[in-house]
Amino acid sequence: MIRKIALLGLTFLLAGCFPIETKDAEQAYEYWSGTKPPREIELLKGEYYQSPHFSLEYELFLKFRSDKRWFDELVQYNNLEIDTVGNNWNA
Repeated sequence: MIRKIALLGLTFLLAGCFPIETKDAEQAYEYWSGTKPPREIELLKGEYYQSPHFSLEYELFLKFRSDKRWFDELVQYNNLEIDTVGNNWNA
């Protein structure tokens, strides 16, 4: 019985030791948000990496286009400040 418990525990331990990683923009969005991207945004590029640790650690990079209303709601909801000093956001 102890062997079965040890084997089961080792299986769960090893199954949780693999990172989640993608360079597909839509899949990166889904890993991050848990949902499909809304129709108001167009995903251009994206990367996602989640470490295999027991704590939630991830990196997300998304380049997207959105309509003004969606973006304004995102900024307001998350209390973001827009950095516009010396940036070329159209590049």
